[in-house]
Amino acid sequence: MLRRILTFVAFVALVAAVSALVYFNPTDASFRYARDNTITLPLGVLMLGAALAGMVVMFLLFLLREGRHAVHEWRVQRGIRSAERTATLRAEARNLSLAGDFARSRTLFAKVMKMRDPDVADLIDYANTHTLEGNAREAKRLLENGQKDFGNDPLLLYELSKAARMAGDDAAAISALERALAVYPRSFRLLTLLRDALGDANAWERAAEIQERIVQLRPNDATEQNRVWGARYEAALRLAPAERMTALKAITGAQPEFSPAALERARTAHSAGDERRAVRILDKAIRQRPRGALFDELERICTANDPARVAKLYLKSVESFPNLNGLRARAARYLISIGRGREADEILRAGPSEDTRGVLSAARGLLLEAQSQLGTSGVTGTSTARRLTSQPHLWRCDGCKTPAERWTPRCSRCGVWGSVDDL
Repeated sequence: MLRRILTFVAFVALVAAVSALVYFNPTDASFRYARDNTITLPLGVLMLGAALAGMVVMFLLFLLREGRHAVHEWRVQRGIRSAERTATLRAEARNLSLAGDFARSRTLFAKVMKMRDPDVADLIDYANTHTLEGNAREAKRLLENGQKDFGNDPLLLYELSKAARMAGDDAAAISALERALAVYPRSFRLLTLLRDALGDANAWERAAEIQERIVQLRPNDATEQNRVWGARYEAALRLAPAERMTALKAITGAQPEFSPAALERARTAHSAGDERRAVRILDKAIRQRPRGALFDELERICTANDPARVAKLYLKSVESFPNLNGLRARAARYLISIGRGREADEILRAGPSEDTRGVLSAARGLLLEAQSQLGTSGVTGTSTARRLTSQPHLWRCDGCKTPAERWTPRCSRCGVWGSVDDL
């Protein structure tokens, strides 16, 4: 009620003021708004008209400003509602993907991408529905097409490399990873993926270069150091014999305990007819670090012509590395096979009491059985001796302890080169 009274009083005051203005300014005045057009009115009326015109202009400016604010607010609210709908659809699409309903998931992801500006994460989720369904080629195609919108986005390139590898296209995977590394050159994850992709493509020389960059990021990681030599070793295997020998010699010179390179050097030399060189290479490598595969190759080369040399190296190795039970068992087997059972018996008896793998106890049992059959330590030629010398080797990885049926230059599980041994 009071507001209405005040409004009425203000209106009456305004009318009185206008009336007074017109009353006190009765003289006519001319207002020219064009060259030949003039309006003649009392001065008070003209003044009132000017005031009203100013009020109208101010009112229009106020409406314009408030209109802009209203339009902006409307756009913000529309964006919020659109984002909420998009988030709801995206969450539902991901849930469907997890549930295995890939067709419906793709339909919702397609709606998401139409409702707003394209987003690389939505494209990746859409492509991953094909990957999860087992259609890596279609996922790869979608991600390649997505480069038109997103360019060399590292996340897109990362997913593209995975899809390409699943599709068996190592070249595309390598290309994607190299472009991603141009953006993030010190990414350990990208470098590791590129190294593995190059390895799968047998591009080991390039893989060795990438592995050296990984080692720069993790200089104290022995496993990464090992992979440098492994990549160089694999690259050397693909060279001609002369070049291979040079490359392998460089590896063994820098890393004497890297047994796969020494073994391959010996095999290459033996294949070329240089048996003495092959034996010298094996002898030197065994003195550095005895490995079962090196002894196997030495036995294969020398047993027919110079078994005493192999026996001598076995005895020296047992003396230098007395705690290697597997080496004792190997030495005993070989001595028995060449008719030196008494020395085999001495080696087994002198072994440490701890025998976690059971290699010594197995060798002792078979040796005692052979001796009881013949009544002597000379067990050569008996069926038990043959059974002793033909016992399978207990190959396993030194690092992850994964067993293996035979020697391989690289562990199939942890990927370390030169770790598979039976000693």
